[in-house]
Amino acid sequence: GNGNGNDDTKQEEGNSGSGTTPTPAPVPMPMPMSAASISSIELYNILQSVMRPSPTIITILYASTFTYTTFLLIRLFSVNNFGGVPQQLDYGPKVSKDGPAGKTNIAFEELNFDTLGHFIQGLFCAVLSFPAVVGFLSNVSTKVIQFVRVRVRLWRYGNVNVDGNTDAHADAHADADTGSTSSNKKMGCYSSSSSIVLETPCFVTLGTLHLLCTALTYYPFYSMVKRLRYSSFAQTSHLNNTTEWCLGFILGISLGSLISSLILHQFIIIVLSDSNNDDDDDDQVGRRRVIKTLTVQEDTEDRMKVYSYGRASDYKGVMKYTCLFPLVEYASLANLVLFAITTLSTGVNIGLSWNYKDDNTANIPILALYICLYAVIYSIFYILSRWN
Repeated sequence: GNGNGNDDTKQEEGNSGSGTTPTPAPVPMPMPMSAASISSIELYNILQSVMRPSPTIITILYASTFTYTTFLLIRLFSVNNFGGVPQQLDYGPKVSKDGPAGKTNIAFEELNFDTLGHFIQGLFCAVLSFPAVVGFLSNVSTKVIQFVRVRVRLWRYGNVNVDGNTDAHADAHADADTGSTSSNKKMGCYSSSSSIVLETPCFVTLGTLHLLCTALTYYPFYSMVKRLRYSSFAQTSHLNNTTEWCLGFILGISLGSLISSLILHQFIIIVLSDSNNDDDDDDQVGRRRVIKTLTVQEDTEDRMKVYSYGRASDYKGVMKYTCLFPLVEYASLANLVLFAITTLSTGVNIGLSWNYKDDNTANIPILALYICLYAVIYSIFYILSRWN
């Protein structure tokens, strides 16, 4: 019995020494989501969602501008009370700080520096409210920075030869600055605009443009405060000045929508180019590059995957940008709240000075109308901002 036991023990030791004892299977690691796991429809929906303005922009900026324009239109067509010619954007006689000025109150009466300044501020405010525009400009700034770095590297490490070629040392440093890799070279079939939309954005530029968008709403506040003490606010040049700003904003909405559509088109071209790729081993390169460009935050235990393209509010909760984007977001929100207050104050002051020749109690109906319109329009835009 003891012999058998020793033999069994020796056999087990021999098996152990020979390595035939089965080892535990390795625990499979979770694989990241591949490009193939996202359908074309899902990718298209992601592209549309990231290029849509943020709910804050829709609820406050767009609602305020639409409300402001509505207030101005009501005042413009009140010809019986103020005179003027609506077809010419004429608000009737203008008053100054000391009383009637005897001048016309017409928007775009002269294409001078002030008029163009009001219009351009509204135009750029609207265009920069589109994430696709901000994202594309941020990518362009990255390209510019890369170009400058490459020129500096070529100047420091190598010169151009007679044949127009640089030496290998300069090329190596240039590739290091531009991030040139084999996967990037596979994208050479794409146009220059496609390569720009796939570029990593300059986050300083992205935050600055987002803050600039909301800062361009300062002019209506300045124009209103400047004329609060006039004898009749409803007859001041604040009306024609802000009309120029609002019309610039309306044109900017159209221009921003057009640019966003063109950028979306470039992304679609990159995705569709996979079907024309002759490399069977890498037929998802375009789709992967698009997903990588849109991915801001990967899946973690306590955070969900975040897609974004130029929308600064999406970067607020990302760990890499905790210092920059919360500050930008809060400063932008303060600017938008000020614009909303300016819109309401403009409507109240127009209503209070509506029947400037009669008793002030006659102003109550128009004042109540303006306040109700303010509440209704903001409610509508709030619902639209939450509508997927």
